[in-house]
This record gives sequence, structure tokens and C-alpha cells, in this order.
Amino acid sequence: MSGRTDVSTSPELRPTLDSVVISYDATETRWAQVYRLLAEQITAGVLIPGSRLPAERDLCQRLGVSRVTIRRALQELATHNYVERSATIGWLVAGRRFSEMPNVLQSLSKMAVAHGYTLRTHVLRAGARRVHLDEADRLDIAPGTLVLDLRRLRRLDDVPFSVDCSVLPLNRFPGLDRETLEDCSLYAVLEDRYQSIATRADYAVEAGAASTAEAKLLEMDPASPVLLAHQICYDQTGRPIELADLVYPAGRYRFRATLIRPPLATGVNTHR
Repeated sequence: MSGRTDVSTSPELRPTLDSVVISYDATETRWAQVYRLLAEQITAGVLIPGSRLPAERDLCQRLGVSRVTIRRALQELATHNYVERSATIGWLVAGRRFSEMPNVLQSLSKMAVAHGYTLRTHVLRAGARRVHLDEADRLDIAPGTLVLDLRRLRRLDDVPFSVDCSVLPLNRFPGLDRETLEDCSLYAVLEDRYQSIATRADYAVEAGAASTAEAKLLEMDPASPVLLAHQICYDQTGRPIELADLVYPAGRYRFRATLIRPPLATGVNTHR
């Protein structure tokens, strides 16, 4: 008699992969049994966000099912945001979806602390260049002004979270291109060194597909869905201080806003 547990009849809420055998006689399909087992382990915290699942071949051997069964279960888990596939390291337990406070401008560093995450920032590119004409218009600076061209990879609990591309005017922040911006808050540097406080932002979000380079950095398949955010940030004097283009994996970020109906003019009929 096998010492492993039949997932179709087990009362155990958190069985381990090595203690389960998939039943061929159960009324529940085999892929659904695998789906339920892995979903229960993820929900219970046995499999933690960002951790790598065993390889498909290993899952087949440990659970005694075919690769077709495993793949169907994993696809269903991905559909319901339990797991996500990385182009480089296979299947991962999906991270908690990060959600910003509605209508609040706050650095990712502060938001990570508030949510209990560990934030790491890796600078991919940081250097001075001449501003492009459309950037000059949005930053309200003269064409040809030097700007800092900054590209960073942000990770939450070691899971890739975003690729951030920022452009900042060096005439307002002299020496910023020589600052060490690895693992630090850009907004904190602007406030502490330049007394420039990020106060408000114009923010737009659209759906898109990850480029090959972005997918590699974010450990996802090329052309996977992403959220593209475009931001102009202003300081306490109303001057634009940063242009930013941000790329988020669609399953790891949620943007929230509060919508308020404007006051209606007297006598306007709202029940047409």
C-alpha cells in the first residue's frame, strides 16, 4: 500500500508534492487535481511568491502524470494569477500584485516599505546627453540643454517589478549625473540635495507588449502583456523635474484612482 496520499480524498489542507499521488479513479480530472494541489500550496504560503516551481518533467515524475496534464494545470494557474512563466527560468509563483494608493504621489521606495517589501534598484544606464526637442517642451527647458538619461531595473523581494526610464534637467540638478543612484530613492536625492520635492504628477497608463530587452530584464516571455506608464513630475514650485516611462508586468502592478463627478450646473437634467 502506498504511503502517499490521494489528493481526491485527502483532508489535509496543505499536502506536499512528495506526499501526493494523483488519482486516476477520481471524478475530478487529473489536471484539475494538480491545479488544486498547487493552488492550495500557493494560497497557504507553502510555495512563496517569486519562488521557482519544479521543472515540468520533475512534476510529472513526482505526481505520476503526463506532461500534457502538468501543462494544462499550469496554464490554468497562470490564467488565475497563481503562477507566471519566465522566459529564462521556467514557472514562478506569482508575486503579490503591487497596488498604489489612489491619488497619492509617493516614491516606490516609500511604498515598498509600507507594503513590507524589500526594494532593490539596479542602474542600467546613467549619463548626460542633450535633450530631445519634445522632451524640452515637456520639461520647459531650452533645446540642447543637458539632461540625465537614467534607466533602472526595480525589484521587489528579488522579483523584477519595473523598468524605469527617467529624464531630468541637469541645469536644475547640477552634478546629478555623478550621483550614485544604485539602491536609493531618486526623489529622496532630489529633496535632500536640491530641495526639490516631487509634489504632483501627470500620469497616463496604457496596455502594451514587452520588448525582447524588457522581457529579459523582467524575466518574462517576449511580447507578454505589460502596463506602460508615462509621467511628468513637478516640484513644489510647479516646475517639471522629471519625465518617466515605466514598464510593469501586467500581473504585478495595479493602478488605482478615485473618480469624482464634477458639480452639475443648476437645472441640468441627469436622467435622460
